[in-house]
Amino acid sequence: MKSKALRSLYPQSAISTCRKFGIVNICIDSTTENEEHPVLLAESVPNYAQAKSRGKQTCHEASNHPVAWPSLEIPRRQEFIDHVQARLLSLFTDVICLFAQDYGGLDAVAETLITWATIGPASNLEHPIRPRLLIVANISGNHFASEALRLQLKVLSHPGFSDSFSSLNVINVLGVSGHTPRGHFSAFEQVLKEEIRLQRAARINTHTLFSMVHIAAFFDLALENFARSPPSTFSFIHASRDDFKVSPNFPEHLRSFMRVLADKKLPGQYAWEFIASAIILDAFPPDMHMFSPSEVFRVLYREECVLGIQEYLDTQQLSANLFAKIIFASKAKARLSIWSWMSLWSWISWIMRISGGRYDADILEKVLQEAYGTTPMFHTARPSGMKYAVTATTLSDATLCLISNYHMEGKQTSNLGYKHLPPTSDKGEILMWEAARCTTAAPTIFNPKRLRSYGTFQDGGLRNNNPVRPGIRLVSQIRKDSDCDIVLSIGNGFEQKPLSPVASNFRNLFLDGALARLYRASMESLSLNGQNSWDDHWHGLDEETKKNHFRLNLPLEGKEPSIDDTGIMDSLYQQTMRHQGDMIEIIRAFKAVTFFFELDRSIVEDGPHFICYGSVLSRSPDAPRFIRLLTSDYPYAQFFNNGTSLRATTIGLQLPTPASKGYPNQLSGEPKTAPCYTD
Repeated sequence: MKSKALRSLYPQSAISTCRKFGIVNICIDSTTENEEHPVLLAESVPNYAQAKSRGKQTCHEASNHPVAWPSLEIPRRQEFIDHVQARLLSLFTDVICLFAQDYGGLDAVAETLITWATIGPASNLEHPIRPRLLIVANISGNHFASEALRLQLKVLSHPGFSDSFSSLNVINVLGVSGHTPRGHFSAFEQVLKEEIRLQRAARINTHTLFSMVHIAAFFDLALENFARSPPSTFSFIHASRDDFKVSPNFPEHLRSFMRVLADKKLPGQYAWEFIASAIILDAFPPDMHMFSPSEVFRVLYREECVLGIQEYLDTQQLSANLFAKIIFASKAKARLSIWSWMSLWSWISWIMRISGGRYDADILEKVLQEAYGTTPMFHTARPSGMKYAVTATTLSDATLCLISNYHMEGKQTSNLGYKHLPPTSDKGEILMWEAARCTTAAPTIFNPKRLRSYGTFQDGGLRNNNPVRPGIRLVSQIRKDSDCDIVLSIGNGFEQKPLSPVASNFRNLFLDGALARLYRASMESLSLNGQNSWDDHWHGLDEETKKNHFRLNLPLEGKEPSIDDTGIMDSLYQQTMRHQGDMIEIIRAFKAVTFFFELDRSIVEDGPHFICYGSVLSRSPDAPRFIRLLTSDYPYAQFFNNGTSLRATTIGLQLPTPASKGYPNQLSGEPKTAPCYTD
């Protein structure tokens, strides 16, 4: 049955006909090799005594790894291979699919699983990163349910099962004798794809979805580790730091730093901030996989931090009296107070929080779903043709993505500096609440959001907190290189900082050190500061273009509040009401660009000039009412072309009668655009 299933599920793959040498043979599902997540298939047989150790011809390099077996007794072939499966191959397997027919029934499958669970896993990663089990049975009649339950009870009762596997699923596939159509395995195919999807999601959530480059490197290191000691645990984090080990002198350096800090009587707050920053800087060397920062700290730095600071902690502070002293504010002091000890761990918890979010994203998602429902992005298209997009960045490489309610014509160009995600594609449909969730996934505040088949996204402000430039490039692509009539950028407030004409010549180690300067520079970078980005854009415009570019932003009174400071909202609202900026001028500009010129007939050549006959139309959905209000507010309004009045009474004509005019000038016959961007 396995061969038929493989041929049916992977008709373009050689997995069912590939060589049968060694413990396992690997090939790729060719239908997924160009996708974001290609699927690797590993085929093996339960009766390893029938497998040939090596073929006459080899297609790749072969290497020998003598295995240091822990006991003096030479293991049986089957025992050795069970250890390879349980402690080496399972490290890199997402879904293990066992066909009961190959083993001789579900009882034999149960015995194999119990053997692997008894051997135990080699990985020290979190529990969800264990292989998922999918057992395929072929039991006719009404016995499948009872047999499957008996298998589950037998396997799940083993104390080591949960350490070796993350789930167990048993399905029944009947009628595989003789010729079997491909559609016969469609249900099995869907179950298998869902198991793969769930495991991939678990790897994404635990920061353990490795690239192929890292998988190959990790496998070589895991193979060497298994050969040295089959029972030993394999640490992916330690392996990734094989060439960049944490200095064995780290605790001593920490003690020296604490000693200097105490001698200089500097505030302990500086120490914890500096130590946390130093750990973050050291934690991820170039090209290292981005593991969860909290897991990296636990594995590599936690014990060293404890060793480094324990010299300065009163041992009584770590006793049962710790909480009593905190509650009653005891004045008993050590070289570093209890509060300093707690402060360090608050910073350590901050490091650990980097990998996820400070707040429960499930609550945010429920609120967004209540607000937007299940409306797809594509269904938000307006009759006026209004297009909008929200920004997000990819989790892998912070590529800017625009999630929109429209489709682009033609193929995307690679020099735009962003990736366009249409509302619908063969990968699925993006809902409004999902787009809102992606663009609000601010690091340390909310976890990133994964979209089905699209990838995982976070706050777009990481790449372009003020998306004015990507927006203008997008308009240029849609309108075939035409310019915008109006650009309006809306900020969310900025802290006014006086520019000092004199640079300080005093340098404080903690305030002006490399890490502090790096932090300040990153916080003021164009990608994180929307006002700075606008200023840079504004100063690059010519004087004529500046007349059509507007910015609404609030100069804050005092320091910029935290992004999650809800208590400041009323004050921000009052400040916004008092500071309207160029609102009147912006309103006038938007009213003006609702008009456009449209040709009524072909252009007439008149010597060196061309005469255009056409109408000035309005894009307002209620043009008559708009004209009445406009003539009331601006009774002397006129249309101009290059400074020349077209017709003094045009604005007063009764719509829908169009205003016509012939003149020897060039005019654009298409509506312009008035995009609006927010930080």
